Amino acid sequence: MPYIEVNVSRSLSNDEKEQIKTNLGAKISTLPNKSEARLMVQISDNCSLYFAGNECEGAFIDVRLYGHIELQYKKEYAEQIFDIMSDLGFKKEFVYLSYLEFENWGTNGSLK
Repeated sequence: MPYIEVNVSRSLSNDEKEQIKTNLGAKISTLPNKSEARLMVQISDNCSLYFAGNECEGAFIDVRLYGHIELQYKKEYAEQIFDIMSDLGFKKEFVYLSYLEFENWGTNGSLK
């Protein structure tokens, strides 16, 4: 039941959005008990992002998970995400990523 929100500062083509969505899904199984079949991805482009007070071409990726995942797996997936964004021309120093883990998660009309 992962949810990944991708915010980028520049306009993305439909092909680039598809590439992000496909690659995030292909790599999500790096995280134990997570699969593309349960993954929801939101991609927002043309966001105003600033680094050190200056507008930058960057990205912020927010990964939300049901349950706790050990650091080693989160680190491995994070590195894959940085590579995905780098392949699209985003400098790794302007890509930020966070993980949020929840012990409760609502889906299919119920809360777990």
